[in-house]
Amino acid sequence: INSRRPPPTGPSGAFHFSALDARLRGIGRLNFLYTDVAFEKLEAMLLEQRNERRQRAAQICSQVQRARKSVSTPLRVYTSCLYIRDMSTKGKSASDRLFELAEEQQGYFTAKQATEAGYLLGSQAHHVKAGNWVRVERGVYRMTRFPQSAEEQLVIYSLWSRNRAGEPEGVYSHQTALSIHELSDVNPAKLHMSVSSAFRRSAKVPKILVLHRASLNEKDVEQRQGFAVTRPLLTIADLATEESVSHDIIEQALAEGRQRGLISVREITEMRRHGQLAKWFEQALARSQR
Repeated sequence: INSRRPPPTGPSGAFHFSALDARLRGIGRLNFLYTDVAFEKLEAMLLEQRNERRQRAAQICSQVQRARKSVSTPLRVYTSCLYIRDMSTKGKSASDRLFELAEEQQGYFTAKQATEAGYLLGSQAHHVKAGNWVRVERGVYRMTRFPQSAEEQLVIYSLWSRNRAGEPEGVYSHQTALSIHELSDVNPAKLHMSVSSAFRRSAKVPKILVLHRASLNEKDVEQRQGFAVTRPLLTIADLATEESVSHDIIEQALAEGRQRGLISVREITEMRRHGQLAKWFEQALARSQR
């Protein structure tokens, strides 16, 4: 088809046969030549484009239906396949996997954990606006199904200490650990956390944290729901070494730990045998063994 004006198109740029036909009928003088073959090609092009649009619409509807079926427990607003992809593994949906993970962390999780569970990266704002999640810290969220925990800060900053593999590296110690074990009336204003000498963060360490460098073994650490803490005797030994609390608090914590069964005679014996302890602390341990 030869013409000085371009062929009529719709909003999407596709040729419209009806519009072209109307132009032909409205022109008094025929300025271009057209043939049956040209119109057949044009009609075939229009039919092909229409079929492609129908197929695309059917694919989108199918994705939305699969996403809806994959959510076992309906959320408040959860209708678009743009916010969740169907990554079912062994019959579990993304929401199921994230719920199981958050349950182990008192309802809290990171944006990276949500992505690994199957949620699209960048969908956090949608779920916060919908009321499904609560943003508690940069990159950290809580499911609204879970009530706010009294240990919220402990979980949040344990998540903050995660390495690139997603494993928390920080272990609460010193005054914070003493408070967690309820071995004294010490109520520290900051959170004390022990990390390895290789621990690095590009972002600035939060002001609430006091980091201690230490090499900890599995036997030195006690796992809680969503965070880790040094065991009672090691906690007391760390405080005695740094002398960051009074001797009275140390002896009170030792007596309380022995009375409640948190510290065994075997642990004390092993520490006295292998540890390089201050004389006053050595004597305090000896008295607690009686």
